[in-house]
Amino acid sequence: MFKYMSMRTLPLSKLNIISVSTFLVMLLVMLLNVACDDQDRSNTNQESSMAGESDASLAGMSIAGEASAAEEIAGDMQMQAGESSAGMNAGMEESYQVDLVRGEALYQQFCGFCHGDQGQGYLADNANALNNQDFLVVASDEFLALSTIHGRPGTPMSPWGDEKGGPLSPNMVKDIVAFIRTWQVEPSIIPEAPSLEGSAQRGRPLYNAACASCHGQEGEGVSAVSLNNPWFLNTVDDGFIAHAIRVGRRGTAMGAYQAPIVTEQGLADLVALIRSWSRPVDTDPPPPFTPQVDQTPLNPNGDEPSFILREDRFVPAQQVYDALQAEQKLTIIDARPAADYLDEHIQGAISLPFYEVENYADLLDPNVFTITYCGCPHAVSGQAADALIALGFPKVAILDEGFYEWRDTFGFPTVSGEQPQGPSNDK
Repeated sequence: MFKYMSMRTLPLSKLNIISVSTFLVMLLVMLLNVACDDQDRSNTNQESSMAGESDASLAGMSIAGEASAAEEIAGDMQMQAGESSAGMNAGMEESYQVDLVRGEALYQQFCGFCHGDQGQGYLADNANALNNQDFLVVASDEFLALSTIHGRPGTPMSPWGDEKGGPLSPNMVKDIVAFIRTWQVEPSIIPEAPSLEGSAQRGRPLYNAACASCHGQEGEGVSAVSLNNPWFLNTVDDGFIAHAIRVGRRGTAMGAYQAPIVTEQGLADLVALIRSWSRPVDTDPPPPFTPQVDQTPLNPNGDEPSFILREDRFVPAQQVYDALQAEQKLTIIDARPAADYLDEHIQGAISLPFYEVENYADLLDPNVFTITYCGCPHAVSGQAADALIALGFPKVAILDEGFYEWRDTFGFPTVSGEQPQGPSNDK
């Protein structure tokens, strides 16, 4: 490569010797030399720039890739955390500060009439003791929330969550769960599942001998909670069931069953049998529903019934059935949440949940004899009756035996769906 030649490097005497042509050639060479150097530097700079851009691009791609991977991992972790907490929160809003005062008030309004004002249980049917330490130490917040929201279909335990048509929002459920948790004084544990593989067939004789008298031959519940309920089995693991068998429930009829009565193998077999009763659960929300007070009374042209009440408050199921068969004029109110009504109700009844009575009572005829019922059999229906009486309804009675006795003991007619459907003459 040529180097710069300054005019000052040529002596003046030499200029006289160099011909004009030679001088012009040299000048041209110098100009070409400068041009080549400039082009080389330009190429070098361009190559450096391209290399830098390439390195920066690769570095950016690397950084972006690492960031993308990190975001993907974080997203996966967030998704997994969300999936994990979805059941735990049971639809409850995030970042909510629980209100224990409201939780207690809601508990007393919707739970205490069966489970007791202090969670002592057994005020109505088989409502378990929620303050029992053997229960609380293994009952997760998820379990308590889902039990409140979805209830135990087919039992007096109604679904209270608004996603099932009930009155409780997710945050209300969270408040109730937090209030129930205040009764816990012993540390929570993760119960161990049986260490052996169980057999439902082997478990049957042991279950019949030790469990069926209280829990029913097929887990339907007699004087104790039902073990075959799909929502119960859907929300507990094998460790929860095994723990209840191992340690029982202090202060209740549920004793501890351990060796030699129930060995580890026997425990596994019992759990396998109970688990064999699992069925799919219905998670679909009910359709929008409004109390059908405009579809009352039954038999508007019929005679007024003449009931003989117990304690001037309770009417026997047989008398109500006879009045329906005689096509007498009356109104029958299902005071349970609408989801219970939609699932199954007394033929001819309308749905008017006890917590809605005051909002719709002015659409009812107070001069028509009104019967309220629930599954408890008196807790919810009693509240509905008291609300009507306080509003000036003079002819109100509570179905003494409740819905499940009406259906199971007497075999009186029931239907499902939205419409009351007037009764037929078929028993």
